[in-house]
Amino acid sequence: MHGQPANPLQQTTSEGAANDMTRLLEHAVLNRDVRRIRNQLALDGDPNLECGIDETYDGEDLYGLTVTSLAALVDSSRDGLLTLPLLLSSRADIGQVDSRGRTLLHFARSRPVARYLVENGVPLPDGMRQPLLDALSRPPGKVLFDDDVELAYRDGNGVEPPFLRSLRRSSHESFPLPEPPILPQPVWQTALSEDQFHRLLETGYLTPDHERAPTDFLYRPGRPPLTAQFSPAVEIELALLDRDAGRVTSCVEHGALDGIGRFRHVWHGDHAGEVMFEQLTAAGLATLIDSEAGKPEMVKLCVTDATLNDAHDAGGASLLHLARDPEVARWLLETGVCTSLTDDRGATAEESLPPGARAVVTHWRLTRAVPAAQNPSRSSGAGIARL
Repeated sequence: MHGQPANPLQQTTSEGAANDMTRLLEHAVLNRDVRRIRNQLALDGDPNLECGIDETYDGEDLYGLTVTSLAALVDSSRDGLLTLPLLLSSRADIGQVDSRGRTLLHFARSRPVARYLVENGVPLPDGMRQPLLDALSRPPGKVLFDDDVELAYRDGNGVEPPFLRSLRRSSHESFPLPEPPILPQPVWQTALSEDQFHRLLETGYLTPDHERAPTDFLYRPGRPPLTAQFSPAVEIELALLDRDAGRVTSCVEHGALDGIGRFRHVWHGDHAGEVMFEQLTAAGLATLIDSEAGKPEMVKLCVTDATLNDAHDAGGASLLHLARDPEVARWLLETGVCTSLTDDRGATAEESLPPGARAVVTHWRLTRAVPAAQNPSRSSGAGIARL
Protein backbone atom coordinates (compact mmCIF):
# COMPACT_ATOMS: atom_id res chain seq x y z
CA MET A 1 0.00 0.00 0.00
CA HIS A 2 1.14 3.57 -0.65
CA GLY A 3 0.77 4.66 2.96
CA GLN A 4 -1.47 4.55 5.97
CA PRO A 5 -3.50 7.73 6.28
CA ALA A 6 -4.73 8.75 9.70
CA ASN A 7 -8.15 7.37 10.55
CA PRO A 8 -10.47 10.42 10.62
CA LEU A 9 -13.29 8.57 12.38
CA GLN A 10 -14.17 9.13 16.01
CA GLN A 11 -15.14 6.28 18.33
CA THR A 12 -18.90 5.80 18.59
CA THR A 13 -19.04 2.71 20.80
CA SER A 14 -19.15 2.82 24.54
CA GLU A 15 -16.92 0.67 26.72
CA GLY A 16 -17.70 -1.09 29.95
CA ALA A 17 -18.94 -4.26 31.59
CA ALA A 18 -21.85 -6.01 29.96
CA ASN A 19 -25.08 -6.35 31.92
CA ASP A 20 -26.89 -9.67 31.95
CA MET A 21 -29.15 -8.70 29.04
CA THR A 22 -26.15 -7.87 26.83
CA ARG A 23 -24.46 -11.17 27.66
CA LEU A 24 -27.66 -13.01 26.82
CA LEU A 25 -27.83 -11.03 23.57
CA GLU A 26 -24.28 -12.15 22.78
CA HIS A 27 -25.21 -15.80 23.35
CA ALA A 28 -28.33 -15.44 21.18
CA VAL A 29 -26.23 -14.06 18.31
CA LEU A 30 -23.72 -16.90 18.60
CA ASN A 31 -26.63 -19.37 18.41
CA ARG A 32 -28.35 -17.45 15.59
CA ASP A 33 -31.53 -17.46 17.67
CA VAL A 34 -33.51 -14.57 16.23
CA ARG A 35 -36.34 -14.94 18.70
CA ARG A 36 -34.00 -14.53 21.66
CA ILE A 37 -32.07 -11.71 19.92
CA ARG A 38 -35.30 -9.77 19.57
CA ASN A 39 -36.25 -10.44 23.19
CA GLN A 40 -32.88 -9.29 24.53
CA LEU A 41 -32.96 -6.13 22.42
CA ALA A 42 -36.35 -5.37 23.95
CA LEU A 43 -34.88 -5.93 27.43
CA ASP A 44 -32.05 -3.42 26.88
CA GLY A 45 -29.32 -5.70 25.66
CA ASP A 46 -26.79 -3.23 24.24
CA PRO A 47 -25.52 -4.07 20.72
CA ASN A 48 -23.16 -1.06 20.69
CA LEU A 49 -21.20 -1.79 23.87
CA GLU A 50 -17.55 -2.85 23.71
CA CYS A 51 -17.73 -5.25 26.59
CA GLY A 52 -14.80 -7.60 26.17
CA ILE A 53 -16.30 -10.08 23.74
CA ASP A 54 -13.53 -12.17 22.20
CA GLU A 55 -13.98 -14.48 19.22
CA THR A 56 -11.83 -16.66 16.99
CA TYR A 57 -12.70 -16.51 13.31
CA ASP A 58 -10.92 -18.71 10.78
CA GLY A 59 -7.91 -19.02 13.10
CA GLU A 60 -7.73 -15.28 13.85
CA ASP A 61 -8.26 -14.06 17.42
CA LEU A 62 -10.38 -10.91 17.66
CA TYR A 63 -10.78 -8.90 20.85
CA GLY A 64 -12.99 -6.16 22.19
CA LEU A 65 -16.01 -6.84 20.00
CA THR A 66 -19.46 -5.40 20.32
CA VAL A 67 -22.44 -7.70 19.83
CA THR A 68 -22.92 -6.05 16.42
CA SER A 69 -19.38 -6.78 15.21
CA LEU A 70 -19.83 -10.32 16.54
CA ALA A 71 -23.00 -10.62 14.43
CA ALA A 72 -21.06 -9.59 11.31
CA LEU A 73 -18.61 -12.44 11.97
CA VAL A 74 -21.38 -14.95 12.71
CA ASP A 75 -23.24 -14.12 9.50
CA SER A 76 -19.99 -14.20 7.52
CA SER A 77 -19.30 -17.70 8.78
CA ARG A 78 -22.64 -18.83 7.30
CA ASP A 79 -22.22 -17.01 3.96
CA GLY A 80 -25.52 -15.27 4.60
CA LEU A 81 -27.44 -12.65 6.56
CA LEU A 82 -29.55 -13.20 9.66
CA THR A 83 -28.34 -11.74 12.95
CA LEU A 84 -26.69 -8.55 11.68
CA PRO A 85 -29.81 -7.16 9.91
CA LEU A 86 -31.93 -7.84 13.00
CA LEU A 87 -29.56 -5.77 15.16
CA LEU A 88 -29.08 -2.97 12.62
CA SER A 89 -32.78 -2.65 11.83
CA SER A 90 -33.52 -1.91 15.49
CA ARG A 91 -30.91 -0.55 17.94
CA ALA A 92 -27.44 -1.25 16.56
CA ASP A 93 -25.40 1.46 14.83
CA ILE A 94 -24.24 0.77 11.28
CA GLY A 95 -21.82 3.69 11.70
CA GLN A 96 -20.07 1.88 14.56
CA VAL A 97 -16.44 2.82 15.11
CA ASP A 98 -14.84 1.01 18.04
CA SER A 99 -11.91 1.92 20.29
CA ARG A 100 -9.49 0.31 17.81
CA GLY A 101 -10.85 2.41 14.94
CA ARG A 102 -12.61 -0.57 13.33
CA THR A 103 -15.86 -0.13 11.43
CA LEU A 104 -18.27 -3.01 10.88
CA LEU A 105 -16.61 -3.52 7.50
CA HIS A 106 -13.56 -4.86 9.37
CA PHE A 107 -15.73 -7.79 10.51
CA ALA A 108 -17.32 -8.53 7.12
CA ARG A 109 -15.65 -11.72 5.92
CA SER A 110 -18.13 -12.66 3.19
CA ARG A 111 -19.56 -10.90 0.16
CA PRO A 112 -23.19 -10.92 1.42
CA VAL A 113 -22.24 -9.18 4.67
CA ALA A 114 -19.92 -6.71 2.96
CA ARG A 115 -22.55 -5.81 0.36
CA TYR A 116 -25.26 -5.35 2.98
CA LEU A 117 -23.06 -2.96 4.97
CA VAL A 118 -21.95 -0.96 1.93
CA GLU A 119 -25.52 -0.71 0.63
CA ASN A 120 -26.91 0.50 3.92
CA GLY A 121 -24.45 3.13 5.09
CA VAL A 122 -21.30 1.79 6.72
CA PRO A 123 -18.78 4.69 6.85
CA LEU A 124 -16.73 4.95 3.63
CA PRO A 125 -14.45 7.54 2.06
CA ASP A 126 -16.15 9.96 -0.32
CA GLY A 127 -16.95 8.45 -3.70
CA MET A 128 -16.23 4.83 -2.78
CA ARG A 129 -19.73 3.50 -2.07
CA GLN A 130 -20.85 3.01 -5.67
CA PRO A 131 -17.55 1.57 -6.94
CA LEU A 132 -17.62 -0.98 -4.12
CA LEU A 133 -21.24 -1.86 -4.86
CA ASP A 134 -20.35 -2.32 -8.53
CA ALA A 135 -17.48 -4.61 -7.58
CA LEU A 136 -19.57 -6.65 -5.16
CA SER A 137 -22.36 -7.11 -7.69
CA ARG A 138 -20.07 -8.86 -10.17
CA PRO A 139 -18.19 -12.17 -10.06
CA PRO A 140 -14.84 -12.18 -8.23
CA GLY A 141 -12.01 -10.80 -10.36
CA LYS A 142 -14.22 -8.85 -12.76
CA VAL A 143 -13.72 -5.49 -11.04
CA LEU A 144 -10.30 -5.01 -9.49
CA PHE A 145 -8.80 -2.01 -7.72
CA ASP A 146 -5.16 -0.98 -7.76
CA ASP A 147 -3.33 -1.02 -4.46
CA ASP A 148 -3.09 2.77 -4.28
CA VAL A 149 -6.87 3.22 -4.17
CA GLU A 150 -8.16 3.69 -0.61
CA LEU A 151 -11.34 1.61 -0.65
CA ALA A 152 -12.40 2.03 2.98
CA TYR A 153 -11.31 3.53 6.27
CA ARG A 154 -8.48 1.72 7.98
CA ASP A 155 -8.46 0.98 11.69
CA GLY A 156 -6.28 2.77 14.21
CA ASN A 157 -3.29 0.62 13.22
CA GLY A 158 -3.65 1.41 9.53
CA VAL A 159 -5.21 -1.98 8.67
CA GLU A 160 -7.94 -2.02 6.04
CA PRO A 161 -10.98 -4.32 6.22
CA PRO A 162 -9.72 -7.83 5.34
CA PHE A 163 -12.37 -8.60 2.72
CA LEU A 164 -10.93 -5.84 0.51
CA ARG A 165 -8.05 -8.15 -0.36
CA SER A 166 -10.50 -9.98 -2.60
CA LEU A 167 -11.02 -6.80 -4.61
CA ARG A 168 -7.40 -5.79 -5.20
CA ARG A 169 -5.37 -6.80 -8.23
CA SER A 170 -2.40 -7.90 -6.13
CA SER A 171 -4.30 -10.22 -3.78
CA HIS A 172 -7.67 -11.22 -5.25
CA GLU A 173 -6.45 -14.64 -6.38
CA SER A 174 -5.51 -15.55 -2.80
CA PHE A 175 -8.81 -14.27 -1.37
CA PRO A 176 -11.46 -15.06 -3.99
CA LEU A 177 -14.53 -14.76 -1.70
CA PRO A 178 -16.87 -16.22 -4.35
CA GLU A 179 -20.54 -15.33 -4.38
CA PRO A 180 -22.35 -18.17 -2.59
CA PRO A 181 -25.56 -19.66 -3.96
CA ILE A 182 -28.64 -18.51 -2.09
CA LEU A 183 -31.89 -20.15 -1.08
CA PRO A 184 -34.79 -18.24 -2.68
CA GLN A 185 -37.29 -17.07 -0.08
CA PRO A 186 -40.13 -19.26 -1.49
CA VAL A 187 -38.17 -22.41 -0.55
CA TRP A 188 -37.24 -21.37 3.00
CA GLN A 189 -40.13 -23.38 4.38
CA THR A 190 -38.82 -26.57 2.78
CA ALA A 191 -35.07 -25.98 3.11
CA LEU A 192 -34.86 -24.65 6.68
CA SER A 193 -35.92 -26.40 9.86
CA GLU A 194 -39.52 -25.90 10.90
CA ASP A 195 -38.39 -24.11 14.05
CA GLN A 196 -36.10 -21.75 12.14
CA PHE A 197 -38.82 -20.90 9.62
CA HIS A 198 -41.35 -20.10 12.35
CA ARG A 199 -38.80 -17.90 14.11
CA LEU A 200 -38.35 -15.96 10.88
CA LEU A 201 -42.11 -15.51 10.61
CA GLU A 202 -42.46 -14.39 14.23
CA THR A 203 -39.59 -11.93 14.02
CA GLY A 204 -40.82 -10.26 10.84
CA TYR A 205 -38.27 -11.31 8.23
CA LEU A 206 -41.04 -12.21 5.77
CA THR A 207 -43.04 -9.03 6.43
CA PRO A 208 -42.32 -5.85 4.40
CA ASP A 209 -41.13 -2.92 6.52
CA HIS A 210 -44.19 -0.80 5.75
CA GLU A 211 -46.44 -3.53 7.13
CA ARG A 212 -44.21 -4.24 10.11
CA ALA A 213 -43.71 -0.62 11.20
CA PRO A 214 -47.10 0.04 12.90
CA THR A 215 -46.88 -2.98 15.23
CA ASP A 216 -43.15 -3.62 15.75
CA PHE A 217 -41.91 -1.61 18.73
CA LEU A 218 -38.28 -2.24 17.67
CA TYR A 219 -38.84 -0.74 14.22
CA ARG A 220 -36.98 2.50 13.54
CA PRO A 221 -37.59 4.45 10.31
CA GLY A 222 -34.52 4.97 8.19
CA ARG A 223 -32.79 1.91 9.57
CA PRO A 224 -31.24 -0.78 7.36
CA PRO A 225 -33.89 -3.25 6.19
CA LEU A 226 -34.64 -6.44 8.07
CA THR A 227 -33.65 -9.18 5.67
CA ALA A 228 -32.16 -12.65 5.63
CA GLN A 229 -30.09 -14.64 3.20
CA PHE A 230 -29.20 -18.32 3.46
CA SER A 231 -26.58 -20.30 1.57
CA PRO A 232 -27.70 -23.86 0.71
CA ALA A 233 -24.03 -24.90 0.76
CA VAL A 234 -24.03 -24.04 4.49
CA GLU A 235 -27.58 -24.84 5.58
CA ILE A 236 -27.30 -28.38 4.24
CA GLU A 237 -25.19 -29.20 7.31
CA LEU A 238 -28.14 -28.84 9.69
CA ALA A 239 -30.40 -30.72 7.31
CA LEU A 240 -27.93 -33.61 7.18
CA LEU A 241 -27.51 -33.68 10.96
CA ASP A 242 -31.30 -33.86 11.28
CA ARG A 243 -31.38 -36.54 8.55
CA ASP A 244 -34.14 -34.57 6.86
CA ALA A 245 -34.21 -35.81 3.26
CA GLY A 246 -36.64 -33.12 2.11
CA ARG A 247 -34.46 -30.28 3.36
CA VAL A 248 -31.30 -31.90 2.01
CA THR A 249 -32.91 -32.31 -1.41
CA SER A 250 -34.05 -28.67 -1.44
CA CYS A 251 -30.55 -27.47 -0.56
CA VAL A 252 -28.98 -29.69 -3.24
CA GLU A 253 -31.45 -28.42 -5.86
CA HIS A 254 -30.35 -24.85 -5.11
CA GLY A 255 -26.60 -25.34 -5.30
CA ALA A 256 -25.51 -26.88 -1.99
CA LEU A 257 -23.01 -29.20 -3.65
CA ASP A 258 -21.20 -26.26 -5.26
CA GLY A 259 -19.70 -25.29 -1.90
CA ILE A 260 -16.16 -25.99 -0.73
CA GLY A 261 -15.31 -28.51 1.96
CA ARG A 262 -16.21 -26.60 5.11
CA PHE A 263 -17.76 -28.98 7.62
CA ARG A 264 -16.27 -30.79 10.57
CA HIS A 265 -17.52 -33.88 12.34
CA VAL A 266 -16.42 -35.98 15.28
CA TRP A 267 -16.68 -39.73 14.74
CA HIS A 268 -17.21 -41.67 17.96
CA GLY A 269 -17.54 -45.21 16.64
CA ASP A 270 -13.94 -46.39 16.16
CA HIS A 271 -12.20 -48.53 18.76
CA ALA A 272 -9.41 -45.94 18.71
CA GLY A 273 -11.76 -43.32 20.18
CA GLU A 274 -12.89 -40.02 18.73
CA VAL A 275 -11.71 -39.03 15.27
CA MET A 276 -12.09 -35.44 14.07
CA PHE A 277 -12.72 -34.93 10.36
CA GLU A 278 -12.10 -31.44 9.00
CA GLN A 279 -13.08 -29.61 5.80
CA LEU A 280 -15.64 -32.20 4.84
CA THR A 281 -17.74 -31.73 1.75
CA ALA A 282 -21.49 -32.20 2.06
CA ALA A 283 -21.11 -35.69 0.58
CA GLY A 284 -18.35 -36.51 3.05
CA LEU A 285 -20.43 -35.32 5.99
CA ALA A 286 -23.41 -37.32 4.69
CA THR A 287 -21.24 -40.45 4.51
CA LEU A 288 -20.19 -40.13 8.15
CA ILE A 289 -23.72 -39.36 9.33
CA ASP A 290 -25.07 -42.36 7.41
CA SER A 291 -22.31 -44.49 8.90
CA GLU A 292 -23.53 -43.54 12.37
CA ALA A 293 -27.10 -44.46 11.39
CA GLY A 294 -26.04 -47.72 9.73
CA LYS A 295 -27.78 -47.12 6.41
CA PRO A 296 -27.03 -45.10 3.26
CA GLU A 297 -29.71 -42.44 2.87
CA MET A 298 -28.27 -38.93 3.00
CA VAL A 299 -25.21 -39.84 0.94
CA LYS A 300 -27.49 -40.89 -1.92
CA LEU A 301 -28.73 -37.31 -2.12
CA CYS A 302 -25.26 -35.73 -2.08
CA VAL A 303 -23.11 -37.84 -4.43
CA THR A 304 -22.66 -37.06 -8.11
CA ASP A 305 -20.77 -39.02 -10.75
CA ALA A 306 -18.30 -36.14 -11.01
CA THR A 307 -17.45 -36.09 -7.30
CA LEU A 308 -17.78 -39.79 -6.38
CA ASN A 309 -14.02 -40.37 -6.44
CA ASP A 310 -12.88 -36.93 -5.26
CA ALA A 311 -11.20 -36.11 -1.96
CA HIS A 312 -13.85 -35.18 0.59
CA ASP A 313 -11.96 -33.99 3.67
CA ALA A 314 -8.80 -32.15 4.68
CA GLY A 315 -6.81 -35.38 4.75
CA GLY A 316 -7.60 -36.37 1.17
CA ALA A 317 -10.08 -39.08 2.16
CA SER A 318 -12.40 -40.45 -0.49
CA LEU A 319 -16.00 -41.24 0.37
CA LEU A 320 -14.97 -44.85 0.79
CA HIS A 321 -12.43 -43.84 3.45
CA LEU A 322 -15.29 -42.14 5.30
CA ALA A 323 -17.73 -45.07 4.96
CA ARG A 324 -17.24 -46.52 8.40
CA ASP A 325 -20.36 -48.68 8.25
CA PRO A 326 -20.53 -51.87 6.09
CA GLU A 327 -23.83 -50.96 4.43
CA VAL A 328 -22.65 -47.48 3.50
CA ALA A 329 -19.40 -48.90 2.11
CA ARG A 330 -21.34 -51.50 0.11
CA TRP A 331 -23.59 -48.84 -1.44
CA LEU A 332 -20.61 -46.75 -2.47
CA LEU A 333 -18.92 -49.77 -4.04
CA GLU A 334 -22.05 -50.61 -5.98
CA THR A 335 -22.26 -46.98 -7.12
CA GLY A 336 -18.76 -47.15 -8.60
CA VAL A 337 -16.32 -45.78 -6.04
CA CYS A 338 -12.71 -46.79 -6.67
CA THR A 339 -11.09 -49.03 -4.03
CA SER A 340 -7.51 -48.06 -4.90
CA LEU A 341 -7.77 -44.36 -4.02
CA THR A 342 -5.37 -43.25 -1.30
CA ASP A 343 -5.58 -40.42 1.20
CA ASP A 344 -2.79 -37.93 1.87
CA ARG A 345 -0.94 -40.52 3.98
CA GLY A 346 -0.98 -42.99 1.09
CA ALA A 347 -3.50 -45.32 2.76
CA THR A 348 -6.39 -46.93 0.91
CA ALA A 349 -9.82 -47.20 2.48
CA GLU A 350 -9.21 -50.92 2.98
CA GLU A 351 -6.17 -50.10 5.09
CA SER A 352 -7.83 -47.48 7.24
CA LEU A 353 -11.47 -48.51 7.77
CA PRO A 354 -12.75 -50.28 10.90
CA PRO A 355 -13.07 -54.10 10.59
CA GLY A 356 -16.70 -54.38 9.44
CA ALA A 357 -16.42 -51.89 6.59
CA ARG A 358 -12.94 -53.13 5.73
CA ALA A 359 -14.25 -56.68 5.27
CA VAL A 360 -16.84 -55.45 2.79
CA VAL A 361 -14.18 -53.62 0.74
CA THR A 362 -11.80 -56.61 0.83
CA HIS A 363 -14.52 -59.03 -0.28
CA TRP A 364 -15.58 -56.66 -3.06
CA ARG A 365 -12.03 -56.25 -4.33
CA LEU A 366 -11.20 -59.96 -4.24
CA THR A 367 -14.41 -61.14 -5.89
CA ARG A 368 -13.77 -58.78 -8.78
CA ALA A 369 -10.04 -59.42 -9.04
CA VAL A 370 -10.47 -63.19 -9.58
CA PRO A 371 -12.65 -62.94 -12.71
CA ALA A 372 -10.34 -60.24 -14.08
CA ALA A 373 -7.31 -62.47 -13.61
CA GLN A 374 -9.07 -65.38 -15.33
CA ASN A 375 -9.95 -63.21 -18.31
CA PRO A 376 -6.84 -61.31 -19.51
CA SER A 377 -8.86 -59.36 -22.04
CA ARG A 378 -10.63 -57.64 -19.13
CA SER A 379 -7.58 -57.09 -16.96
CA SER A 380 -6.10 -54.12 -18.77
CA GLY A 381 -7.06 -50.45 -18.99
CA ALA A 382 -9.77 -48.80 -16.95
CA GLY A 383 -11.41 -52.05 -15.84
CA ILE A 384 -8.54 -53.13 -13.62
CA ALA A 385 -7.80 -49.55 -12.54
CA ARG A 386 -11.09 -49.39 -10.65
CA LEU A 387 -10.21 -52.31 -8.41
